[in-house]
Amino acid sequence: MKHKDQPVKKLIPVILVEKQLADVWKYWNDAEAIMQCKIPFDNWHFPAAGIDFRAGGMFNFRME
Repeated sequence: MKHKDQPVKKLIPVILVEKQLADVWKYWNDAEAIMQCKIPFDNWHFPAAGIDFRAGGMFNFRME
């Protein structure tokens, strides 16, 4: 909720991935691979992921 006197702020996450670009791109384009991603909490998981990097496509994943 925005207070009338407060400016809107943006959150921009940045992640450093120390792997070869080809490997990162391969897994970033695979919804099943994203859903198997290691998460820092045992009770969290990815129930769904969808990726379509074509023009007009989408990138969507949910972590719970």
